Amino acid sequence: VLALGGLATPGGQVLSQRFVDPSEYGSWYFRLVTWETGIQRFLAHPWTGFGLGQGRYISDVIGGESANCSILDVLGEQGIVGGIVFILIVVSAVRLGRRAPLPGVEGKGPIRMALAGTVGAVVLHSLVEPTLTGHVLSVLFVYFLAFLTLQDDLSQATVPAEG
Repeated sequence: VLALGGLATPGGQVLSQRFVDPSEYGSWYFRLVTWETGIQRFLAHPWTGFGLGQGRYISDVIGGESANCSILDVLGEQGIVGGIVFILIVVSAVRLGRRAPLPGVEGKGPIRMALAGTVGAVVLHSLVEPTLTGHVLSVLFVYFLAFLTLQDDLSQATVPAEG
């Protein structure tokens, strides 16, 4: 019901045009091509990947660009170990958002869920767009993660008290 209601909005109309208007097919078709190429890059070097920033030396459809999927980019460049580290970073960021102390704020539950949801939304969006590999959004996301880390009670507990 929500999806059908969403299609009635202007954004939903634009999204549906990508699948019904032949002049718009390039948007989703190119993603399928880059995702397939990203999977092939990973399968060629599953354990170690081909190296950070080395995609520009691979002559395929992606070249030095993104596969339009953050996990495929990480798996292709860093292999299985990089993929595990990526997942650990995302899980840690969600946990930081869910336990943010937010001093002086009443009703912390919704704000904590919004912080965790922001991490989730950015990561989900990065599965279909080069969000995390783009310079502007990656810097903002790193600042957001730094904010969450600085708010964390557990990170403060490890600092020895002065005195």
